[in-house]
Amino acid sequence: MDNRSQSQNNGGRVAFGLSLCLALFSPLNAAANTVSFTLAGCEEIRADKISQLLTLEQTLSLAKLPTRSMPRIAITCGPKETTISLQDPLTRKTVMRSIPSPQSQDVGSERTLAIAASELIVASWMELLLPPRENTAQSPELAGAQQTIRNALQARIEPQPTQWSVGVGVGGRARQLARPFWLWRARLRVAREVLPSWRLFGEATAESGRASRTPGHVNALLFGGAVGAAFSLRITQALTFEAEAAFGALYTRLAGEASDASVLATHAEGASGEAMTGVGLAWSSKRLRVALALETGVTFPTVAGGVNGDDEVLLSGIWVGGVGRFALSF
Repeated sequence: MDNRSQSQNNGGRVAFGLSLCLALFSPLNAAANTVSFTLAGCEEIRADKISQLLTLEQTLSLAKLPTRSMPRIAITCGPKETTISLQDPLTRKTVMRSIPSPQSQDVGSERTLAIAASELIVASWMELLLPPRENTAQSPELAGAQQTIRNALQARIEPQPTQWSVGVGVGGRARQLARPFWLWRARLRVAREVLPSWRLFGEATAESGRASRTPGHVNALLFGGAVGAAFSLRITQALTFEAEAAFGALYTRLAGEASDASVLATHAEGASGEAMTGVGLAWSSKRLRVALALETGVTFPTVAGGVNGDDEVLLSGIWVGGVGRFALSF
């Protein structure tokens, strides 16, 4: 293989490495601060191309950093080694590294320097993930800048959302709030993560309960399904606040049973629609997720059944309830 082909391959590997390094951070708008850097003794090395390859104004979450918190890089090229020096105001330290000097005629010379500088910045900023030292005085501006980068690092080194999860839920809800009765409810849910904080889900439900009426009672049996979306907001490493909304359909059967043979009981069957929402807390590990939530919603239209001589049981209108869920991710 000739020198030019070898240099092209090296350039490709360096470009791949640069993409991995910069993948630690989320793109922001282009109107951002830039890293200050200088070149010394680097003939035929283009400073503007290094700046372009770093793409710091879009990838290092610098848009929210004050100018005084921007890292400063000095690159000094020698015959055999190139020294890269970083002054990092966020960690209040200076770090250096040396790499073999790229040849000016090599394809990818600027890429080599760009990825080396990027890795140095990332290595310095990883210190921000350590617990802060006690009794360390610092300005609010510096503390805010450190938190900006700390959040960006944590968001990228945390495990990526699991694509799918399967879970079960057990709970219940109170219906016909003017004269409430309780229905127990079981669910089977399949969910898919679509964004780090968002997931879509579909679920099948079965529900049963009994409402007392005089003389007798009314048995209720419901089967249904729903689709919806859920949003989560991280509180701690394992605990999240969650909110969700869903729309569904129900098949309902009401059967009145009179304790007096002379009293007529009525039966009813029908289809209904539902809109529901809920909020709660969830604890999760790598694969297991446990959640508790409060829910409310509305069912329409009315399905009614009962025992003559007392109010009908109406499966419609506003309801409130709660649920506990267990899910496994894969």
